[in-house]
Amino acid sequence: MRMRYNFALLLFLAAAVGASDAYSQSTRSGVVTGRIIDDAGLGLQAATTALYLVADSSLISGAASDENGNYSIDGIRPGEYFVRMSFVGFTTTDSDDFVVEAGKTFQVPTTTLSEDAVALAAVNVEAERDLIEVQPDKTVLNVQGTINATGSNGLELLKKSPGVVVDNNDNIILSGKNGVKVYVDGKPSPLSTEDLAAQLRSMQASEIDAIEIITNPGAKYEAEGNAGIINIRLRRDKSLGFNSTLDLGYRQGESTSYNASSTFNFRSPKFNTFGSYAFNGGDRYNWMDIYRVQNDVLFDQESRTDSDGPGNRFRIGNDIFLNDKAVVGILVSGYVNDANRLNSSLTPIVNLASNETQSILEASSSNDGVRRNFNANANFRWDNRKGTSTNADLDYATFYNGNASFQPNYYREPGNPEAFTQNVFRSLAPTNIDVMAAKFDHERNLAGGKLGFGSKVSSVKTDNVYNFFRVEEDDSETLDVDRSNDFAFTETIGAAYLNFNGTMGRFDYSAGIRGELTQSTGELTAFKATDNNTVKREYIDLFPSGGVSFRANQNNQVRLN
Repeated sequence: MRMRYNFALLLFLAAAVGASDAYSQSTRSGVVTGRIIDDAGLGLQAATTALYLVADSSLISGAASDENGNYSIDGIRPGEYFVRMSFVGFTTTDSDDFVVEAGKTFQVPTTTLSEDAVALAAVNVEAERDLIEVQPDKTVLNVQGTINATGSNGLELLKKSPGVVVDNNDNIILSGKNGVKVYVDGKPSPLSTEDLAAQLRSMQASEIDAIEIITNPGAKYEAEGNAGIINIRLRRDKSLGFNSTLDLGYRQGESTSYNASSTFNFRSPKFNTFGSYAFNGGDRYNWMDIYRVQNDVLFDQESRTDSDGPGNRFRIGNDIFLNDKAVVGILVSGYVNDANRLNSSLTPIVNLASNETQSILEASSSNDGVRRNFNANANFRWDNRKGTSTNADLDYATFYNGNASFQPNYYREPGNPEAFTQNVFRSLAPTNIDVMAAKFDHERNLAGGKLGFGSKVSSVKTDNVYNFFRVEEDDSETLDVDRSNDFAFTETIGAAYLNFNGTMGRFDYSAGIRGELTQSTGELTAFKATDNNTVKREYIDLFPSGGVSFRANQNNQVRLN
């Protein structure tokens, strides 16, 4: 790629693809806004708004209204939709159908929800989970017992969560901020964006109880999640006896997807044994046209990406009830995913001054990935049901990603099938991650509030190998020592936190502090001995947090974090 102009040209095309992704995401997406009021004209806070596609009434996304009754749902593709608005004790109302256009905001007319006289007069009230719950420290998207419980995977559910946007590259954005940390049952995931997306796709909706969205994490959470935390709570059945479920799904559109999942649970007064298995498969593809002009040269690229790969996920555990307050448990889980992706593109390079095609770039990239994950957990829970609780966890997790790619790039003249220049590369990039952690949390009532404190020790070891090969015209391969290396990283963190929250009249308040001692070692081993490098660091960080909210009335609340 260093010959003549080819390296610079490929860099330009790569940058163009990235820029186009970002640009197309922002311009294609629309926004839906509106306001919900009661019969007195006051805004309804925490009312649920759910956005549905008119064509098949499928749930697309949702949000909760703020203290003035306003709501906003962003990241919406162009199409025809309607909004369903609901609030406890009020009638549920649907908006008229409307069209969302690319890059534009549609304002739904202000909607009045009236008190449900039938519900108020009824003697027996059956509780039903709200689609979205707004709590003092988080927003919860309920899955079990709602329309979300079947037919989706974990990544698709995140796209429906209020304030969450998943872009074309599977980056998760919360309230406009990148760097969101994803937790599963309170445990952070160390995976990269691509690996995390694969794990979430292997997770079926039938396994998930709820998704918690925490935009301002307190001292209890690791400092790495300061852009926001999304905690996926997995389902546990609490009914006595044996029960099981089987879910099968098939979706046919421009591409095909299918899934199957099964859960079982056997609960007695002394123990609870549970497990699940899920499989998902199918294919996905997208087209991209990029039209770029630079220095009177037109790059008119057409590309297509096809991806597929089955995913398997399992989970099995056992809880032993020592008494009515204490539980000790073990849990084993993991997933296996084989991902294949093929991208092909054709780019005529045109001199605009002469309107002649100078050359044509035929480029493709095939990636074969193998992902493996195994988790083991031992836990202890004690709760006196009077405000005092203690939790302890021991965790071990291992992750493996074996990624192999092949990237041929051929330049040819118009009308000539033979390439006058070629740049062909192959790479092998396996990654191993091992995580060990021990955590302790305690909460108790104190002085009319809730005191919480705890500690955590964790160790993460990562080994990244990158071997880059140049493929010659006779198909022989040469290792590129300038680009090949092995990077090993070890990080140990010891943390402790203290927080307190309480209520004083109409004010709710919270304050906390978290301290972390970090020791890390990064070792770069290159094929050139002079390039080897080891970096060791040790530092202490303090992270204070706090918040206060004021409840003016039932429908209005002001919050400061």
